[in-house]
Amino acid sequence: MSQLYSSVKPIRMSSPETLRSTSFVDSNSTVLIIGPSTSFTDGSIEAYRSYLFDGGRIVLADDFGTGNSLLQGLGVGVRFSGVPMEDALYRERQMMPQIFNITESEYTVGVKELVMDIPTVLNQTDGLQVLAYASFSSYLDNSKTTKTYGPYPAVAVATVGNGMIFLISDSSIFMNSLLSRGDNAKLLGNLIHGVAVIDEANSVPSRLTVTRAWMSATYAILSRVEVKYSLVGLTVLALFKVKWVEEEPEEKDEVEEALKVHPEWSRRDLEELRETRRKARGN
Repeated sequence: MSQLYSSVKPIRMSSPETLRSTSFVDSNSTVLIIGPSTSFTDGSIEAYRSYLFDGGRIVLADDFGTGNSLLQGLGVGVRFSGVPMEDALYRERQMMPQIFNITESEYTVGVKELVMDIPTVLNQTDGLQVLAYASFSSYLDNSKTTKTYGPYPAVAVATVGNGMIFLISDSSIFMNSLLSRGDNAKLLGNLIHGVAVIDEANSVPSRLTVTRAWMSATYAILSRVEVKYSLVGLTVLALFKVKWVEEEPEEKDEVEEALKVHPEWSRRDLEELRETRRKARGN
């Protein structure tokens, strides 16, 4: 989500409990919870409850249903289904549904199309303001034999205290590969109010994420001019040294050389002569 980070410039939050000691005003900020992978603790839920009651705003994008623990703790009835939703008609690719049924509101100004990647749907949205529905051709594939068709709620907003929590049934909608598709970026901009904060406490990076981050950092270091020239210099020096070592003539055995010219001479006498000379030279 590097594009999100560069465009929104969110404050990184390592624990929701730090919300109580932040300098920004709750009613003028938005917390982004993108693809949570761990359940929310009682302390985190209570911190978010206080944040929302003081007028804060949360954007929760989920598809596997991990965010349901937060919703349950907050007493919000809506749930992420966790069952993948597909669309046989409106889609960019086989598993990338396009959503055109957008409800007019202050949060969807300029939003005409959303593109998702293997999303789920929202259940129990009675009493909530649904901002986007999947089409009538959308369906849930529960058992590979029975399909239930939409339209299904895909984006909704619930009121908690003086605050609001926006629910998006796809955790990938703001990734680099999807942020520029449809009006995904426009939706993100509409939902963020005031200071943007991103919850990194409930997202455990995968091995792929860690590896890509390491490779990206390594590439950034190697791309620096001073590092590149240093590497070039070290490479040339290493090649020169290898070549010098390979081309350096081996020290000849003078006894062997003498025997090649005079095979009739005694090897023993020559070796004794060499040893006597070495001692005389002190070496």
